[in-house]
Amino acid sequence: MKRIQLHFSIILASLASFLICQQAMAVDVGINFVGPSGLGVQDIRITIAQIIQASLGILGVVFVVLLIISGTYYWTNKNDAEKLQKAKKLILTSVIGLVIILTAVSAVSFILSQLVGQQQGTGQENVNTNQNGNDNINTNNNENINSNGNTNTNNNENINSPFGNENINNNSNENTNNNANTNTNENINSPFTVTYLCDGDTFENAVLCNGDGQNLTGSTTRTLVPECSDSAKCEYVCTSGYSLSDDTCQPTCTGVDIANATLCYYDNYDLSAPIPKTAVITCTNDTKCEYKCNSNYMFSGNTCLPNPFTCQGPAIDHAHLCIGDGVNLSADIDKLVVSLCTTTRKCEYLCNSTYIISNNGCVPNPYVCKGTDFANTTLCVGSNIDLTADTNKTLMAGGCAGVKCSYTCNFGFGKAGGVCVPIKYATITADNEYVLYVNGIQIGQNTDWYVAETYDISSALIVGDNVIAIQGIDNGAGYGIIAKFGFGDQIYASTGTNGWACTNLAKTAINPIGWQNNSFNDSSWPSVILAPVITAWPQSIHMPGAEWIWSATGKQNTKALCRYHFTL
Repeated sequence: MKRIQLHFSIILASLASFLICQQAMAVDVGINFVGPSGLGVQDIRITIAQIIQASLGILGVVFVVLLIISGTYYWTNKNDAEKLQKAKKLILTSVIGLVIILTAVSAVSFILSQLVGQQQGTGQENVNTNQNGNDNINTNNNENINSNGNTNTNNNENINSPFGNENINNNSNENTNNNANTNTNENINSPFTVTYLCDGDTFENAVLCNGDGQNLTGSTTRTLVPECSDSAKCEYVCTSGYSLSDDTCQPTCTGVDIANATLCYYDNYDLSAPIPKTAVITCTNDTKCEYKCNSNYMFSGNTCLPNPFTCQGPAIDHAHLCIGDGVNLSADIDKLVVSLCTTTRKCEYLCNSTYIISNNGCVPNPYVCKGTDFANTTLCVGSNIDLTADTNKTLMAGGCAGVKCSYTCNFGFGKAGGVCVPIKYATITADNEYVLYVNGIQIGQNTDWYVAETYDISSALIVGDNVIAIQGIDNGAGYGIIAKFGFGDQIYASTGTNGWACTNLAKTAINPIGWQNNSFNDSSWPSVILAPVITAWPQSIHMPGAEWIWSATGKQNTKALCRYHFTL
């Protein structure tokens, strides 16, 4: 047992010796000076620490083996009290030894990690500044090349300690230009600098905005913009002669704008290259970027100047200049009164309505429409002016047809025997299409919802109860129906009166049997909501006295069946 205690004491003494040596070696004595000798660059303290760490590992294995042996000895001698006591002491000694070894290994591992971290952080770069304006960068025994062409070899001694690095430069350099070098060393510890660039495809016929693409803090995508801003760092703008269109730089007309001129139609489209702006007398089809002088301006060189020429002569009363005349004259031209405008002269005048030509002037027209006025008629627009002789009045059956002194029957009347008599009519239109029935008889249909049609329904009406039935079909976002019915000047039914009932169906649904007949029972159909103003409807549809039957909001691709009862 004494021998075991002796061995344990030897082990503890060895461990203490290693720990004492390690603490002694923690003092920085400039060991790094051996680096250039070729013996290696690893710190000798790290090597010693690694040896200690390996030795402790071996001792740990020894104590583990000793623990196994003592345990075996314990279990095989349970019946012998003296041997059992020895085994217990040996097991306790082994456990204490393992605890000490493990503690020592942890301490050595910590010290070793600190030494390695110090060595990794001492790769400083030394910057030497010479009095002759040369910047020397030394990294321990570096060769400095001065801008004056001299090569200096510096013997730098670096002293590394846990408390900081000190660089001692022993420079004894003599340049042929007698420059004395004074070196000041600066330690730069930054590992590297990341440089960011503009990302993405480049743009043809474009340039990077001034100052962009520099000092980026991250990857930035290239963008093509109409003009540079201060917010982005990779903006591109089109070069001169190109403009931004559809995210690309397209050729444009170049040069100074031509005053008092207008670009010829589509002359700045589909350019293959930038083309200078040009003033022309007449636009052509083979040249782009042509400008034509405005009215009362004339072409001169590549400019448009005020036209000095005018229509000559006294003013012509009760007359007006023909459209397009009086402008772009190539010379002074006399004024002339004509019965019909031409394209050959530039100062032609037409007499106003109810005036005729007389000695290059306009005098009141002495001719009139003759005959008896027609009842319930309206004179066709313009048919009583510019008469060349007295003209008899004429009643037209189908509307105006360019006949002088012509008349047409008013709405609700029709020509019969040379006079206008009242008729029973229906006027209707619907979005998008309709079919009209009166007392079960189909009167008409139309799919052009921009037009209101008028029908003579006299033959379909009866004395007593009558029914109007309308089928409206929508091909979009909601249907609309408007209609009115009358006799002469009297309206006896319209979509603006109470009593209309409608039902909504799917566009492809089958209509109820007999829905258009007088005998059909529509009492379950709801009353309609009238819409007096539909601003989206074509302005050409004019139907005074009637209002719109309009579908509910959200109805699309539907069919409406509407009915109205009245008595004659």
